[in-house]
Order: sequence, then C-alpha cells, then structure tokens
Amino acid sequence: MSKSFSKSVSEMPPWVQIWMKALGPVPTLAFATWLFNPETRSDGVLFLSLFFVAIGGTLYLYSRIGMVRLIGLPHVVGWTPLAFLLGRRLLMDPPPPTLQMTGWVALSIITISLLFDASDVARWVMGDRGMTAPDPSDSIDVVADS
Repeated sequence: MSKSFSKSVSEMPPWVQIWMKALGPVPTLAFATWLFNPETRSDGVLFLSLFFVAIGGTLYLYSRIGMVRLIGLPHVVGWTPLAFLLGRRLLMDPPPPTLQMTGWVALSIITISLLFDASDVARWVMGDRGMTAPDPSDSIDVVADS
C-alpha cells in the first residue's frame, strides 16, 4: 500500500475530511479531561484505551487492504462497547458537570461515526468491495474538444 491514510482522506469529499479531522482529537481531548479527576480517572483510561485500540485497528487494516468499507470494522468492534460504557456512566453515575459535557460530546461523535462505520461494514459484507477513496490516477480524464 503506497498511499498514506491521510492522502486517502484528502481525496474524499470536503465534509468527510472535516469529519475525519475532528474524529480523533475531539474525543481524545474529551476523554483526557476525565484523567484529571480522581472520580473519573479509571473511566478515562478505559475510554482512551478502547478509543485508541479502534483507531490503531483501523490504521492497521488500512495498511493491509486500503480504503475499503471494511476498515470501519475496528471502530464497530471497539467503539460499540465504548459507547455503551460511556453512555451508561453518563446516565447512571454522572460525573461532574464539565466532564458530563465532554462525555456527551465524545459520545455524540462516536455514535455518529458508528452509524457510518456500521453502514460501511454492512455494505462490504453485502458485496460492495470498492474503494471508499479511489486513487485519482486510476481515473481517465476526458478533455472536450474546443
């Protein structure tokens, strides 16, 4: 695989690029805020661990198979329990207000991402094996005669 993940992302529609740029840092910063409170520190460590395992799995899978719909699978596997645990924590044993806010922001982003990822994985399972970010050098430019 010669193309980098960031290069593949840069070839996607602008709204996807913006989403992908927010997907990593926003939940990471949200979960990092949980590390500074003794009451939520262990949850912060767990949430960051699940988050980074899913991202690492995605990057690994990308390095093996490219930008195909199946690369959403590590997110589905890692972030589904993360979303469940985070949601349960926010509803059943709410942290202090500032951490509630960061938790809800992270949960919102992860849940939206899971909807995209689950859809992509389902499409891959049903036979859609195309690249999600096709290599522009594979396309043929048609120049109109003037």
